[in-house]
Amino acid sequence: MELPQIYPITGMSVDYLGEYSSKISIFISGEGLEKVANFFRKFPAKRYEERFPQSKYPDVINEVNREKVKRLDELSEIANSRFTDASKFSEGDFKKFINEIYKIIWNTTMFPEKGID
Repeated sequence: MELPQIYPITGMSVDYLGEYSSKISIFISGEGLEKVANFFRKFPAKRYEERFPQSKYPDVINEVNREKVKRLDELSEIANSRFTDASKFSEGDFKKFINEIYKIIWNTTMFPEKGID
């Protein structure tokens, strides 16, 4: 069993970004929000607890990161309902969403916050 890579500053697994990496790549490549939505329909984002079950990874969720895990789980549910329909979100919405995930995991953002509407 391969252990997930934990970012020591946040205590979160950077491997969890894999749930969003293909969707981010499509977005950055300019292929359009419909293609991003299609990827969310085909490959829904797993909750952090689904990606790292306690039975296999007993230390990945702990007292230090439990609240962050809870928020990532909420965000996956939001993503799987909102980002499956391109008419329900804008580029700015998607950037804000990804920035929140990055902030939780990396303690930084992916997209410059200035100018995101």
